Amino acid sequence: MRKIKTGSLKAAGVILLAALLMTGCGTKMPAEDTGEAQEETAESDGTSQEETPAADENAAEDDAQTEDQEEVKEPEAPGPEEGELSEEQLFFRLSDWSFHFCSGAGAWETALTIEPDGTFSGEYYDANMGETGEGYDNGTMYQCVFQGKLKKEKMITPFSYELKIDEITCERKANEEEIIDGMKFIYTGPYGLLNANSLRLYLPGMPVEDLSQDYMDWITPMFFGCYLEDDYYQVLPEELPFYGLFNPDEGNGFYSQYDGKKNVNYFSARGTFPGLKNEKSEMNEDGTYRIEDADEGYTAYLVNTCFPLEEGDAGMYDDSEKFTEQCIEKVFSQKPKDLYVLDRSSYMFDRAGMIYTEGTPCIYAGWTIGSNEDTRSCTAKLTQIGNYAYMFVFNMSEYDTLVDSEAIGFILETLQLKGRPDHLSMAADEPIGESELHKFYANVKAGEGDSLMADEVIWLGPADEEEMKQYGIDPAELTNDYAIVEADGRYKAYTLPEDTSCFVQYPEEGMFYKYKNAKDFRKWLKENSERLLVLYADKNDVLRFVYEPYTP
Repeated sequence: MRKIKTGSLKAAGVILLAALLMTGCGTKMPAEDTGEAQEETAESDGTSQEETPAADENAAEDDAQTEDQEEVKEPEAPGPEEGELSEEQLFFRLSDWSFHFCSGAGAWETALTIEPDGTFSGEYYDANMGETGEGYDNGTMYQCVFQGKLKKEKMITPFSYELKIDEITCERKANEEEIIDGMKFIYTGPYGLLNANSLRLYLPGMPVEDLSQDYMDWITPMFFGCYLEDDYYQVLPEELPFYGLFNPDEGNGFYSQYDGKKNVNYFSARGTFPGLKNEKSEMNEDGTYRIEDADEGYTAYLVNTCFPLEEGDAGMYDDSEKFTEQCIEKVFSQKPKDLYVLDRSSYMFDRAGMIYTEGTPCIYAGWTIGSNEDTRSCTAKLTQIGNYAYMFVFNMSEYDTLVDSEAIGFILETLQLKGRPDHLSMAADEPIGESELHKFYANVKAGEGDSLMADEVIWLGPADEEEMKQYGIDPAELTNDYAIVEADGRYKAYTLPEDTSCFVQYPEEGMFYKYKNAKDFRKWLKENSERLLVLYADKNDVLRFVYEPYTP
């Protein structure tokens, strides 16, 4: 567990200032606001400003404290679905995370850590190299080193708690100034915690739709969007993948970063795929995992896995092709053939969902393994977070007729990165055998209630020569290399359950993720009249998977 060490900025001088300007976050906080607000906070809350020990004493104390804490075992705790966490359980979980308040541009940040007993320490800084004057040619640093104590007030929802700020003290009094090593230090209040009597704590799994807009305004640019060429695209996940802190009095939001030694991220699929059965679910103590799903004859085989990178391994950002190749060898114990890799250097808008998962850069890759009749084609999405590699891959035999390349593309493009092991498998709780499924093309329109009305049709391509003759179609007259036949206008009702995954080819403007839940999909159908879709229906006419095929 890492504790913010006080006094660290003073010793860094010009070198640190340059580093902060390159790596810091956000827009500048006005200096006059920090001082006045800190004085008001101290007077109204009864807090005091005290000198903290010197940096070297803190370092020794922190190291000893860290060693002691590593010996402490986590108190047994229920998951969010199982009940309320005690104060001890809650703070122990938070002690492996650091919390950050910034906006992604500039050279300012407030960072803090929380110990298992609820005490916290942190630092606000704002480096301004351009603010110079007599005696401080190296710029100006606005700074506040602070510490305090939190108490659990109450559980609000299974994924959110209210924490009371029981006390908070600052190292230096607001508006004090001094010059050290050619840099002017102006001491302020703890930006982000100003005027706060309590904080909202959000757990991984907190539904994003339930988060305040003020909180999302701070963290969305950092995590849930990306710039593709000159355009910015926002892609919100369904749930928060990390712990968050929110100061409701000022509308300030903190995200968190994991500083422990376990994996805390998981590739999560949207929904299930009919015909797949879970064959392996391996969850390791270090948070790594390997999930395997397959159909009845293993003609379709899915692996969702996370594993640690070893010393000497290539990183995704160093060499994406080498990184992909080594991941394939680790997962399948075979060298790939005909490997192709798409990453951010291969950007095209229609590939955006392939090379990002929400705001996280990814690799989209394809290859073959095996030989002769045992040759299998693989398509995967990969990423790296810290020292862990993640791969979600479909391994397909040429004999598979259920999971086509378009379905695979939709699934991989719409993966999520979650902060808890949820939906790692695509197998249903009660798997449906391939023989029980009917996959077909249909002209579809919205029906009453939860139903869709489908007129089953046949798709013919250039390879379907006999069928072309049967329907009197001249292949030379095809303008887009396909024809739709048997559209007789006889519609049949099919049920679309709420947990069925639906994918559209052409999402709304500004979005490149093509997944829609059943409710939004019905609304989309009503707005778009009749659409050509691929449907997977079980023997009870219940739709288990739906997607819109590409039609030139």
